[in-house]
Amino acid sequence: MRRAADGLSIAGYCIGLVCCRVALLAFGMNRTMALSRLLATGRSRRNPNVDPQSVVRAVAIAAAFLPLRARCLEQSLVAYVVLRRRGIDSHVRLGVQPYGFTAHAWVEVSGQPINERGELIRKLAIFGEPLL
Repeated sequence: MRRAADGLSIAGYCIGLVCCRVALLAFGMNRTMALSRLLATGRSRRNPNVDPQSVVRAVAIAAAFLPLRARCLEQSLVAYVVLRRRGIDSHVRLGVQPYGFTAHAWVEVSGQPINERGELIRKLAIFGEPLL
């Protein structure tokens, strides 16, 4: 099995995405966020050489292999957990577009979005504090 740059296999990311979807459906957003926070602070395999972009790229590749559509929230939560467990300070952010309603989640490292284009984020009303 091919491994991503941070040591996880694409299958591992797929499992994370499926688990995140199940948690969101079974427990709701607040409990899933709490679970993500707990998982992110667990025993970590710190690796300062991990590039955050490579993590979100691997999550996106894994999402493409799934028969279900892994939404931005699931992808962001999985990337957040992996990055935190690798010692990279990351946060999940949410924004909404009120007219033609749409909501979007992304991950930030050092205040910069790493899994999203800046022009999309500029169109959104961003919640004040990071969710995680």
